[in-house]
Amino acid sequence: MTEPIIIAPDMALPIQVPPPTPIQNPTMSGGIVTPSNPLYACSRLDFNRKVIKNPSYINFCFSNEDVLSALNYARQTHMPFRIRTGRNDYEVNSNVDAGLVIDMSKMHYIQLNIYKRTVKVGGGTLVGEVYRALAKCGYTIPSGTYRDVGLVSLTSTGGIGFASRYLGLTCDYLKEVELITGEGKMIVANTYENPDLFWAIRGGLGANFGVIVSMTYRIVPVQKVTVCEIEWECCYSHKVLYAWQFLQAHMDNRFTSTVKIIRNEEGKMCLRLEGVFWGRRNELVRELSPLLGYVPVMNQYVATVPYEEAIEKMVQDQPGCCAFKGTSSFIYEPLSCETICRLIEDLEQSPLGSWQSLEFKALGGNISKVGADETAYAHREALFLIEIKSIWAYEGLDAEGIQWVNHVKYFLDGFGRGAYRGCTDFNIENWAEQYYGTHYRKLQIVKSQYDPENILHFPQSIQLI
Repeated sequence: MTEPIIIAPDMALPIQVPPPTPIQNPTMSGGIVTPSNPLYACSRLDFNRKVIKNPSYINFCFSNEDVLSALNYARQTHMPFRIRTGRNDYEVNSNVDAGLVIDMSKMHYIQLNIYKRTVKVGGGTLVGEVYRALAKCGYTIPSGTYRDVGLVSLTSTGGIGFASRYLGLTCDYLKEVELITGEGKMIVANTYENPDLFWAIRGGLGANFGVIVSMTYRIVPVQKVTVCEIEWECCYSHKVLYAWQFLQAHMDNRFTSTVKIIRNEEGKMCLRLEGVFWGRRNELVRELSPLLGYVPVMNQYVATVPYEEAIEKMVQDQPGCCAFKGTSSFIYEPLSCETICRLIEDLEQSPLGSWQSLEFKALGGNISKVGADETAYAHREALFLIEIKSIWAYEGLDAEGIQWVNHVKYFLDGFGRGAYRGCTDFNIENWAEQYYGTHYRKLQIVKSQYDPENILHFPQSIQLI
């Protein structure tokens, strides 16, 4: 078991929250933080400071019994509640004003079974914890690129990361789930028990169906991988991106890469490719040679390293003490040079004083080898995903940043199909189709079966039939 996670306050924030009204009969167990508690200032914060919410209760659950008592409390008092596994929701949808936050962060454990080649993790375990624990034993699972994201939320939205083209999505390695329904029933879901629920959780966001208290994954051995970081002058952005989208689609499936174009608060831009290859350096250099010889390279790093070292290079922290707006667009066909130039132009004209970025994440490979209907994840055939983000550190810059992100998303909707559920975006009007495609109807059927009272409802939750 890993050490307890302690989130310390990192900024002084005024708090004007009325104390919750005492209720005599319903009770909660676990660690309960209210506005009068000194820990409330940090306990209520999420990574995205775009919205600061003021819950009446934050219940840190240490056991299944704590989760059950929290759910019972919410039902008996008719109090709105949210499930929080990693504080990483883009729209702070895992928090709620004047309600109850069921915080899973204390239920973080890692149980490795080398004989069965599986790992079981608690509902509050973070991506970085699992990476490190498994790597020390010579194993891994495909996972995300932010170490402080909840593994449960990542898995149940699909799970895109730096091994996706080779190993597939995180949800493809899921073997079993334990969850507590809104009515307080403990359920096990796998290929044989509750298979419809197991299907829905793999891409349909688990919080729609219950509180996930554990997940079990199959693991794969790993010792060394090759990492690469390549930088170009930004004047070559359109050429690099245009060539990359064709090259990556036909490259060895062992290679997954992301091209990032970032514009800082002063208007300075950088263009960088980051990737991981599950093979040797000379093989990757050969694969990259068409791109490396296409335009002059400014900086280049390609090295075969122990997997633990690769994790430290590729897995980042979420932006801290900042507000941001993010969204995404799946791209199924190569973009024209004109479209890419338009995206770069939009980035060049983005508001100063904040950071803007476009990240092109390669998909395909073994992601598309899984049948389209085998899981609820609906974008198996996409070539790549574009993530759009604006980050600002000062109040007053939010309107321009949000407007820019929405503008780029609207433009990309003319070329892409859908959005990644892991990048929650409240500005998407047809969110059910964008997140879930043709799977939404089946997700509604599963929702109606396992949460018939719609206890687990929140903005953009799956609706009952």
